[in-house]
Amino acid sequence: MATYGFETHETPYIALVGGLGTGKTCLAAHFARQLADSQDLVVWITASTRDAVLDAYAEACAYVVRPAPADRNRAAERFLNWAESTKHSWVIVLDGVREPADVRGLLPPRRANGLTLLTTRRRDVPPPGPAWRQVEVGGFTDDECADFLWAVVEENDLALWPGEIDWLLARIGNLPILVERIASRAVETGDWPEDIGTREFSLDAYANVWTAAAREELTAAVSVALPDAGVARAMARLLSMLPPGPFPVAAFTSDAVRRHLGDADPEEALSLLRTYSIVDGTDDAPTWPAPALLCVTWGPGTGEPDDLARARVVADGLLESWPHSLGDDKTTDSFVDSARYMIDISLHAYQPREDSHGDAPDIPPLVFPLIATLGNSGDRWAAERLAGKCLECVEGPDADLDPDFHSHPAPHLCLRLRREALRWFGESGHARFETLKLSELVAQYTTTLGADDVEVLITRSQLAHAMTTDRRPADAERELAALIPVLERHVDLWDEERLIALGRHGIALAKARPDEPPNALDGAVAEMTARLGQQHRVTAEYRIALALELRARADDATPIEDDLAMLSEATAVLGRRHPRVIDAELRFATTVAQGLTADALTRLCGSWRACLGYTHPLALVTAMAVAQRAVEEAADDATARSAAIAALAQETVKTSSHLGLDHPDVLDARALLARYSGDAWSRVLALTTITADWQRRYGGNHPDAMRARTARNAAEQAAIRGSGPPKGGG
Repeated sequence: MATYGFETHETPYIALVGGLGTGKTCLAAHFARQLADSQDLVVWITASTRDAVLDAYAEACAYVVRPAPADRNRAAERFLNWAESTKHSWVIVLDGVREPADVRGLLPPRRANGLTLLTTRRRDVPPPGPAWRQVEVGGFTDDECADFLWAVVEENDLALWPGEIDWLLARIGNLPILVERIASRAVETGDWPEDIGTREFSLDAYANVWTAAAREELTAAVSVALPDAGVARAMARLLSMLPPGPFPVAAFTSDAVRRHLGDADPEEALSLLRTYSIVDGTDDAPTWPAPALLCVTWGPGTGEPDDLARARVVADGLLESWPHSLGDDKTTDSFVDSARYMIDISLHAYQPREDSHGDAPDIPPLVFPLIATLGNSGDRWAAERLAGKCLECVEGPDADLDPDFHSHPAPHLCLRLRREALRWFGESGHARFETLKLSELVAQYTTTLGADDVEVLITRSQLAHAMTTDRRPADAERELAALIPVLERHVDLWDEERLIALGRHGIALAKARPDEPPNALDGAVAEMTARLGQQHRVTAEYRIALALELRARADDATPIEDDLAMLSEATAVLGRRHPRVIDAELRFATTVAQGLTADALTRLCGSWRACLGYTHPLALVTAMAVAQRAVEEAADDATARSAAIAALAQETVKTSSHLGLDHPDVLDARALLARYSGDAWSRVLALTTITADWQRRYGGNHPDAMRARTARNAAEQAAIRGSGPPKGGG
């Protein structure tokens, strides 16, 4: 209490300001009870209207002025005069002031022995000045919510697991009124909502946890709190479509939202909602907390007839304002969470029927930047799964009957979704599968859409990149060399897809000719920088690729500071969770110039495990570098050397169980383990099986197969001579 000046009266006016349901009235009542024993008079006034304030003053006058005037207005005036002149201590609480005009000229006087406590949702009610202390009353903290719910559980003998509390708070947020209502529901029914353990998305993220009476009560409270029937209410109904958590403000100041508001200023509408304390946010902040009460009132699952239309407006706003840079994780996550919710609303609205052939669901184009951002933020599985969910919805029940989609109403949409699903499956280490399936897609859609269709050409570009990843750079270089002139006839010179194809061609050429400078890739990056700018995400990705190719050709002792500076610049654009950023960070870390110990490399790789996935091939590549460094550090320590080799073997087994024994990176790891084999003929046997696997996968003329064959022959000659392993035998 002393924190707010309630005991010392250093501040004669205190305003508790906050949104609906934050507990302002409860807090004021608590303080009033605390002060009751030490004050001569405590007056509580429900100040919802000016008349209510006057009525309360007149009633209070009858207790302190004898005789009190019969006229209400005169009695109210006498009461305020008494408060100004009396030596008695008093506290007057004005609870729930809705409009500044309701208390204009009616505020109690400023006295050393008096305290005025006002609660309001309006930030413009308390007048500015040193006499006022404005206290923001927000939601519970996570710990406060958890403590409250655990107290309810213990007092009422309810069952609840700690993980279910996290789920519950993710569903309803930290607004005190909502937390209290859900707890009351559990006490009344003897249990929590049936789907409390569900981890899958539900449109009824709020709806499933409320009784009809609770929703009716909350809806009425929101309606009272938001008297404006114009743009503020229209904006509030858009905001009600959001999931719990932060939302990106830029999406709601977009042209799409402006059009929905009839060309009214969306920033003014948001400002009104802040004035009413319906939403809470600070100027220039990229994200604000989602208004949970609005979601209960008008959100998905509440039966509003226009929820799909409102979700589409929000989706269009998100698409227009989608960030070009993923450097700010919090902002990126707010876009991703909001977009996933909008896409799921669209998918939920389309229910395939037996007679639905020929009808295409209205999937917002927002889905494609969402899929890309999910994958580039480290959640490749979610990106692949979302593309698959949309594809299931688009293809409908007749997909198996029409594999080439000759009569499908949205063949381009099908192709893009299939391509995206394969892209992120390939990014998880399955480049060979991606290559095979993309080859089938190119053949199918060339027949359906034509060889010059831009989406078919983009699919060919992705196919070539998958070939490079699958260690077939020569094939990829030939494909891209033929593709780029065709693509240039159909897109502008500054089109991203053309520039991406140039970058992919440069990477393929660099990997196919490792003894030559990566000039083609260097030229592609220069053109990207000139046309898109250095801060563009495409430029940033291929700057990383160029740095890695240059580093692969550099001497081990070549300084790495310039590479790390470039990576820092690219990370500011792409974000730390981007696959190319993680790849570069780990590969740079394994260089001799970086000078990291085996333990340091292990810790670095461990820090990225969640983003990479526990069977991602990059983790195995890093494990090989760790093993080599550890063996070097072990020197003559046989125990340490054996532990390093065993750790690599364990990582190899784990990765091979997911990607196969003939995955290129697994074959490299097997070769390194063969190099460390203690017996010369065991080494020969291991290298023989590795060579056979290379030849079976790629053919005998593949560079890796030829290197494996050379290593195997050298190991055999060494074994015959009894001279031990040849240097660099892996």
